[in-house]
Amino acid sequence: DASTTQGSPAATPFKEASATGAGDDLDTDTVVDVEDIEAPVAAKALSVASADYAPTTTAGSSNSTLGDDLVTGSTSASASGSTSSKEQRRLRTREQILACWRNKVFLWSALALSNTMFVLSGIQFLWVRVFVEVWGLDKSHVTLAFLLISGIGGGVGIALGPRHIDKLGGFGNATGVVRSLRELRKFSLIAVLGGFVGIVCLYAKLKDTDYRSSMLDSNDRWPWLLFVALTLIWGAHNASVAGLCGINMEVVQPRMRTFASGAEMTSRNILGYTCGPLIPGLVMDSVATLLKWDLAGSKEDRDWQLCLGLGFVLALNFSLVWVLNKAVGAALVSFKESQEAALQKLQAALQTESIELLEEAVNEARGLDMHTTRDGEAVIGMANEAVGSFHSSGRAWAEGARAFTASREDLKISMVTLEHRVDELDQKNQVLQKENARLCLRLPEAESVASRQASLLAPPAEAKMAAGADTEWSPAAQTERAPVLSL
Repeated sequence: DASTTQGSPAATPFKEASATGAGDDLDTDTVVDVEDIEAPVAAKALSVASADYAPTTTAGSSNSTLGDDLVTGSTSASASGSTSSKEQRRLRTREQILACWRNKVFLWSALALSNTMFVLSGIQFLWVRVFVEVWGLDKSHVTLAFLLISGIGGGVGIALGPRHIDKLGGFGNATGVVRSLRELRKFSLIAVLGGFVGIVCLYAKLKDTDYRSSMLDSNDRWPWLLFVALTLIWGAHNASVAGLCGINMEVVQPRMRTFASGAEMTSRNILGYTCGPLIPGLVMDSVATLLKWDLAGSKEDRDWQLCLGLGFVLALNFSLVWVLNKAVGAALVSFKESQEAALQKLQAALQTESIELLEEAVNEARGLDMHTTRDGEAVIGMANEAVGSFHSSGRAWAEGARAFTASREDLKISMVTLEHRVDELDQKNQVLQKENARLCLRLPEAESVASRQASLLAPPAEAKMAAGADTEWSPAAQTERAPVLSL
């Protein structure tokens, strides 16, 4: 902002610092006051934070400008003193927190990761106690079963999930983010199926207390079904983790990814790994106190308490579908904004008459699937026609580019004007058609008159014979005979 101020002594050093970057030092003779910079930086911080994420559009230029301003402000603050420098760093942290909070795709994807880790850590917390105390299985067998299920389910999920996302195009742009989140939502439905089957198995076991057998006893089918359900849950969640982590970082600006990654890991550890064992334990104790279960003397009450805890953890698979639905909705909103930004970039490229920017804007628009929208296909088609015209006729491609750069309101006004003009031309056309029809009706009469005149002016054979060979026939003589001929 200071670079645009005319006559300011700090304008020139500020502009040079913004252009050269953070690695160059400011002129020691001239110092930019931080108070003059903080207000515009704060205003730009709000504008940047309002975007869900930063696709490769015209917003990138404003983001880089903001980064240059912050770098220059930090350099100037260090020259002004340590107190101003600390204040500038605090502003940058607040800006990143605000940007992450307003980025709905980042928030919902981080919450989905926390939900995933909540379920997995809750299962680990109750695994041994449930199978040892409720089913009476050997602890070594239960531990071996956990290693096999987590290894097989997790390995299959890690092997197939990311590969499937990459086959669909990945999440490198807004289109890929929406598509990948929809696929991850399908993965969550597998976890929901496993959670439902697991809850049914726990309830059926509580109602059927005849079996206290070993793991190898095939008479009790419920632990085997529960193992299958937990394998599905483990595989579905591990298939989603890589995609969610990638999307969570893709939707934030590159210069904010260090902070965003730390914020996501913090929420994952607190809401996922920490609350996974804590919340089920609180639910188990609260329900036992409310229902006055005799946990010391009644094994049945202890079994109900353990199954209640594991059932609560399995029920959290249903919430993952809701979270991913929210993430998909937020990604769709950001996707529409990215398409609008790409359309503005196309218009700006046509206004600047830069073929390089135009080709870049066309490629970006195709990456956002604008050719599948109502207006996007026509705009991209016209832009491709302009690119082809440039390669064939040079700079003449920019002629008539007003249709590309006009807004929707301007196009509506032009359409109304053209419709009025067409109506006027239609009226004139009708008048001309009537005149043409009238002339067509008089055409035979005119032809008849012309033929009679031609016959009167033509030299008759007997006149030539009477005049002799040396006398030439003249139209004047024939005109003199015209009354006689007409009589």
